[in-house]
Amino acid sequence: KYLSKSSYMAGLKCPRQLWQLIWDRDSAGPDDGMSKLIKRFGIRFGELAHSLFPGAALIKIDRYKLKQAVEDTRKAIADGAEVVLEAAFCHGQCRVISDVVEKLDDGSWHLTEVKSSTSVKSEHIDDLAYQKWVMEQCGYPVSRCSVIFADKEGVWPELSSIFKKEDVTEKVNRAVLDVPGNLEAMLPILDPANPAPATVENFSKGACWDCVFKKTVCWKDVKGFTIHHLVNKPKIPGLKKLGVLYADDIPDDYPLADSYRKNVNRVRSKAIEVDRPAIDAMLNELEYPIHFLDFETVSIAVPPFDGTRPWDKMPFQYSLHILDADGTKTHHEYLHRDSTYPSIEMAQKLLDDVRGSGSIVVYHAAMEIS
Repeated sequence: KYLSKSSYMAGLKCPRQLWQLIWDRDSAGPDDGMSKLIKRFGIRFGELAHSLFPGAALIKIDRYKLKQAVEDTRKAIADGAEVVLEAAFCHGQCRVISDVVEKLDDGSWHLTEVKSSTSVKSEHIDDLAYQKWVMEQCGYPVSRCSVIFADKEGVWPELSSIFKKEDVTEKVNRAVLDVPGNLEAMLPILDPANPAPATVENFSKGACWDCVFKKTVCWKDVKGFTIHHLVNKPKIPGLKKLGVLYADDIPDDYPLADSYRKNVNRVRSKAIEVDRPAIDAMLNELEYPIHFLDFETVSIAVPPFDGTRPWDKMPFQYSLHILDADGTKTHHEYLHRDSTYPSIEMAQKLLDDVRGSGSIVVYHAAMEIS
């Protein structure tokens, strides 16, 4: 078993997530359609970034033959390659595939990670720190580190315009100091003789909210509201020491801020609070006919149409119910089915369907207005 970049990053979030990736990956929940689309175009973004390095050596990666990729990388460097794409390095049980490594004049290396996000994030620094550590253990000193990411101002089809580059060397140099300690905690998880780490005890909103094992493994038997849903983070360790997981079991005398205590009490009493004056005030603002409108949009890293930018939100579908004062309801809808830019045709159809007066009601105003 090896610790890859992705498994190292999982280990930083949660030891159980790392264990699942190593020993029981098949228990992951399925990706939804949008997640698959985003991942597919994230890979495509990385492939397009190769064009920024003409003449570079590209290592062919077969996940079942990674030893061959490591050997191919070593040979490419030995043969004088100045830039290597998808370079593979292995030290002990630590193995990485680096997006771009460039040899500098002093013999050291410039390590670059390609990410389809629109900015440099803290996890990118940890990712690069792990790669730098592995490369240097293999005898390749890394003196510079950068991140290539999506430039939201870039316009397709000008390929170079959709990429932005930022030097993060100093941040990575600080983060690499933590790598040996992190590995000391993670590498035992690769030993089949060691038991799986606990599940719910490791929960944190940052680590769990998008974890593919949350619903299928760690939280599959958790029913109802827990302290993680209702209590502010500093109070959770104390409740865990008391053995409390569910909101119903939080002691009445446990110190909580008023707002959190009110939420706990609402859940425990299974009561709904109705603020009638607020509801009346909102309803009185509405004018008939009332339009209940919902958009669907798609947003991906690689602009799919000329004139579009990375991560542009492109509406392609809507549903519109119109309620008249006499109770009459009508429904209109649009779904773009062609491989063309969808938003203009959709907007024209929407203008035809919306009445000339009345209120528009949406679920998330900021999103729909944008």
